[in-house]
Amino acid sequence: MIIEAFIDCHPPTATAQHKSAQARDAGFRLSRTGKLVAKHTISFFEKGKVKDAREQLTAQFLRHAPAAVIAGPLKLTVVWSFYWGVGELKKREKGKLPQWVPMVVPPDGDNLAKMLKDVLTTLGYWADDAHVSCETYIRGKGDRPGIHLRLEPYGPEQWYVPPEGEVVAEVCL
Repeated sequence: MIIEAFIDCHPPTATAQHKSAQARDAGFRLSRTGKLVAKHTISFFEKGKVKDAREQLTAQFLRHAPAAVIAGPLKLTVVWSFYWGVGELKKREKGKLPQWVPMVVPPDGDNLAKMLKDVLTTLGYWADDAHVSCETYIRGKGDRPGIHLRLEPYGPEQWYVPPEGEVVAEVCL
């Protein structure tokens, strides 16, 4: 089974890395040496933008969720297309930029993917995101913002084959 969807939206830029932590006093405990030591608990929580981003992704990918969990190994490809910034939009209107260009500024693809994979796990795309054996994340800016997702089985014909014989390391400059 292959799932492919393009979510026509302005992708959220808040990532799972933006979680907040709060330390709380949890009383005292006895150390190994018999001294009283303060105990603290740390809880992590999502603030407004992160919580909104998770809710947005959940709502958008819910309608594409499979009827049954897909068994792995799986190959996941996600293309994040963000809309142009003000300066880029002016260049695009003058024809100085193509309709899509790769991004080299935050948010990072792996940080964006963490939240998306958590959402897809919650929605039942797979039992655990450990089933995703091959991942490709592409980020860019363009005329049509959105998230393009493709999830497919990762078959033996696509698996990595290690080189045979002696491997010589080369440095190319």
